[in-house]
Amino acid sequence: MILKTLWLKTINYGFQCEIKSGDEKSLVNFYNESKKKTISFQSESSKEFINILEKNKEIIKMELLNIGPNKKSAKFEILQEDSKRIYKKNPIIELFSDGGARPNPGQGAFGVIIRYPNGKTEAHSKYFNHTTNNRMELLGVIEGVKYLGSQDQTIKITSDSLYVKNGITKWINSWKKNGWKTSAKKDVLNRDLWVELDKIVSGKNIIWNWVKGHSGHSENELCDELATDAIYKKKGNQWFPFNLNNL
Repeated sequence: MILKTLWLKTINYGFQCEIKSGDEKSLVNFYNESKKKTISFQSESSKEFINILEKNKEIIKMELLNIGPNKKSAKFEILQEDSKRIYKKNPIIELFSDGGARPNPGQGAFGVIIRYPNGKTEAHSKYFNHTTNNRMELLGVIEGVKYLGSQDQTIKITSDSLYVKNGITKWINSWKKNGWKTSAKKDVLNRDLWVELDKIVSGKNIIWNWVKGHSGHSENELCDELATDAIYKKKGNQWFPFNLNNL
């Protein structure tokens, strides 16, 4: 039985750890991953969140190991309210992106959806006469972050591209250190876009979230539809209020 991790879900920092009733190992992993990810944000609300983790570790342990998914003690309810209070101080902007080329390489496009904390949603797509899958995946994220400008809020970026997620979170530091060479001593492909992405996300609080493509994730599917529509119509280069009728 998977216990609801509601108090951390509320803050919306994207933790995906599963906690099972009576499973202390999963609880320890959950706690450590939560703390590690939160530290990386380096914001005041993140520091406050870490303090809650530290001060209430034993309460969290007791609740997650001993209660069912639909039962919460008064102390656990207080923790949930604390997380809601922090979230209100640092709400998250969600950015969803997908892109591709048909064939690859060939005509391509990307689709981007941005959802603000107040519920406002915008969408954007752009067509290219000759490109590749990976360039469209990268450009979708780049254009979305550039459009948001100098936002102080945390941005949660969801993409179905492990190339994008792993490139910016795992590989890029080695690439730069090695003069933009891969571990196989070959030139890094799409270097121009990696340089641009690295520059625009520097100093921002970013959550990188991967989802499997064509797996029923609603926003990812809609981004795919936006990109497909742009390829079909050979156009698309403006932001507009998002509405299903726009597809």
